[in-house]
Amino acid sequence: MVIVDGSIVTIAIPDIAKDLSVPTGEANLIISVYLITICATLLLFG
Repeated sequence: MVIVDGSIVTIAIPDIAKDLSVPTGEANLIISVYLITICATLLLFG
């Protein structure tokens, strides 16, 4: 499921950045933190 989330979010990065009025690099950082958090949660709680 994380792979699907990552794929969907990766495709939507330009729109997310435009809607939030942030540079694409910042949107990438936010999304990376989100995905790392999801993966860490899965590792801890299975």
